[in-house]
Amino acid sequence: MNLARTYQGKVVVVTGGTSGIGKELVLQLSAYGAQVYFSGRNSAAAESVIDATANRAVFIEADIQKAADVESLFETVLRSSEHIDYVLHCAGVILGGEIRDHQLADIENILHTNVMGTAYVAHRAYQIMVRQGYGHLVNVSSGAGLFPLPLMGVYSSSKFFVYGLSEVLRMEGKGLGVKVSTVAPGIVDTPIYDRGRYSKTDKGTTIKLFKSRLWTMQADKAAHRILKGVARNRTVIHTQLYVRSSWLSYRLFPHIFRFVVTRLMGPYRKRLRANDGN
Repeated sequence: MNLARTYQGKVVVVTGGTSGIGKELVLQLSAYGAQVYFSGRNSAAAESVIDATANRAVFIEADIQKAADVESLFETVLRSSEHIDYVLHCAGVILGGEIRDHQLADIENILHTNVMGTAYVAHRAYQIMVRQGYGHLVNVSSGAGLFPLPLMGVYSSSKFFVYGLSEVLRMEGKGLGVKVSTVAPGIVDTPIYDRGRYSKTDKGTTIKLFKSRLWTMQADKAAHRILKGVARNRTVIHTQLYVRSSWLSYRLFPHIFRFVVTRLMGPYRKRLRANDGN
């Protein structure tokens, strides 16, 4: 598949574009000749991304937790380019540990970013694309948004919302010229794990487990697979085979899936949970 032919000259908005998968998408799309606008909260980190694209990408500072920032982001893009072909929503945060141990403030932060932030971006992008009569919205969920993942329960629940919203919008948009896809990455080597919060969980052990060779994919490879999936208009884009197989297992054999995951909870809880006697 010739991705340059797909994306050359297209107007693309990438949220969370200063690091991780979002950053790699900005770099690759710019190399394919797309006009890329990317957002984030870290203007210093954005400079290195702009330099890496030889000043082809445009940074717009925005906090997706704020509806006004999201509105301003899209208004700025439309003033410059007058239309939008693709929106790739990558911004998100992670929260590890058991739900019983979380502070409400940490839960609120997850919901404000992963749920309301996604709602703000998807709502505005979808409106614009419906008005245009075309466009492709891509929301990055997670493997943990396709099947329940204990010890990351709030994060998993928030990513279920991303998947559900995308599924509904894909059906609603079909007759309106708008395409919608969900990305379900497995474990990808990005800063999200280092920046995440972990409640009564050994952060170092958790990150080491996450980033083991067995499970982990590099961000540039994940971004390439995402762009291929978008070009093919996939409903759900799995970056790793084990994500797809786990999802199918959960859908086809939910009772067995729950039994196995529940049995695995014991050793993982013992290994990851900070020692408090519980």
